[in-house]
Amino acid sequence: MHKTGHHIHTIRHIRHLWPVFIALAFVLFPFDWLEHIWPLYGRIFDVVFATVLAHHIGHSTLFFLASFPILLAFPGLLQHPLRYLTLMLLLAVGEEALQSLFKQHLPNIGDTRDLLFDLLGTTIAYIVMRSWMWFYRTRINIAREGTCGVSQK
Repeated sequence: MHKTGHHIHTIRHIRHLWPVFIALAFVLFPFDWLEHIWPLYGRIFDVVFATVLAHHIGHSTLFFLASFPILLAFPGLLQHPLRYLTLMLLLAVGEEALQSLFKQHLPNIGDTRDLLFDLLGTTIAYIVMRSWMWFYRTRINIAREGTCGVSQK
């Protein structure tokens, strides 16, 4: 019976991690490969990311969006920014490694620049989440003080 209870508890935890798995798949998906397999996507990709600036904004946006499900699933990372940034850097390195593998070339200095833009998106997401949590906690505390306070007449 104990093993069954543990098994159900584990399944519940995994079920709550599905947004993290989607974020990981989104970040690690080989978009360059898809560009070669699906020509229409390739044309859209080339229009959206036509400039170097657009490419950098795309990297930052990708990691900005991927950071939220990770921070929501592991809120303790908000208290440990170095762990969070290290985790996201490892994810960014994995993304660049997979892209290099699918492009069949060795990493270069441009990949390092991409890592910096990945970390920029990651850092902005961290600041947004910390600010949102601070704002939320402040509102809760104000509401508690208002309802728990003694009215003075």
